[in-house]
Amino acid sequence: MTSTERLRTSTELSLLAEQHFGNGDDMAGAELLWGSLSQVIIAIAMQRGQRYQEHQHRRHVMRQIIAEIDDPVIVEDYKDANRLHVHFYLNNMADVQVRDAADTTRSLINRLLPLAA
Repeated sequence: MTSTERLRTSTELSLLAEQHFGNGDDMAGAELLWGSLSQVIIAIAMQRGQRYQEHQHRRHVMRQIIAEIDDPVIVEDYKDANRLHVHFYLNNMADVQVRDAADTTRSLINRLLPLAA
């Protein structure tokens, strides 16, 4: 897949996440939104010629982005996105926590999109 295809996939996953959230399936919605973010991170890594195949590679790319942007909000937004990922496996978040984390994850995705262009 190209970086453009990764961004298209990110959008598709976001839309699917919204459908699942709307249907009350917050675990699937959480994982799909995490997947949407992951696709953006992969697109950024591809643009930069960096590795992205493993979780550790994507975490490394995010650490670089966090250092470049130097904004504590992006760190918290990324932590929320990770909480959504964990929620898929553990179902460990209250509805309000899922909604808040989903909002900050969407915000993070939107902040990262220009870096993938």
